[in-house]
Amino acid sequence: MAKFESGALAGWDSVLDELIVGVSHHISNRVSTLAGVSDILSREQGIPPILRALADEVPKLEEAIRLLRLLAAPDEPEEAVEPLRLVTDAIAMARLHPALRGVCYTVEAGNIPPVLAKPGELTHRIILLLVHAGVGLAEGEIVVRVRVVGTDVVIQAGEGTVCARTLMAARAG
Repeated sequence: MAKFESGALAGWDSVLDELIVGVSHHISNRVSTLAGVSDILSREQGIPPILRALADEVPKLEEAIRLLRLLAAPDEPEEAVEPLRLVTDAIAMARLHPALRGVCYTVEAGNIPPVLAKPGELTHRIILLLVHAGVGLAEGEIVVRVRVVGTDVVIQAGEGTVCARTLMAARAG
């Protein structure tokens, strides 16, 4: 059995990120073709229902590609991001995990300010939080609490938390 050094695992992360980007680009090209063809066909009268059903799948495929791209962690700058948007995206990804298909996520949040973060990195941390909270539950509910504590936005699910500094605090300090 091959042994990996920590540097080799870091290299694998880089390869995996690039692979995800390549796969999502490849799939995106195929979906663009389907979108174009379905758009042309939708202009025709008497289009068979099966072709309309195909056209209805295009937006779903585009959303799946958008979620797939969240898994890649390219070097990205910190920017102002809306934590609730990232939580929503992370929940959509976590729902695709085979062990979490029977789990329901409920988000409790008040008025949450933007945070300064690397969006992909923060999304990864939230996905891991949700998966960790849900693994072992065949079904049930996970409450995801998003709140401001001091200068941080804290995202909690199960026993775990993820924190990010609010944009105002990051700019002030």
